[in-house]
Amino acid sequence: MWVRYELADPDIHRLLLEIVRLRNVLDEVERLRQTIDRVWKADVGSQLVGLETLRCLLQQERVRIGILGRRAL
Repeated sequence: MWVRYELADPDIHRLLLEIVRLRNVLDEVERLRQTIDRVWKADVGSQLVGLETLRCLLQQERVRIGILGRRAL
């Protein structure tokens, strides 16, 4: 799509860039969640319910947009 609409519509380019950015943000949020989860479990010895809820939401979003296989959750 990037090449197909290169000259035709700059709004499509902006939209595609936004999609890529949001997917990268999802990846970063997941990495931060994993770090917080690991430290919490090491310090407290149990699972933080809010982080588990966040993990489920992130996983659902990755399944919805079809990128679950990109990185393991």
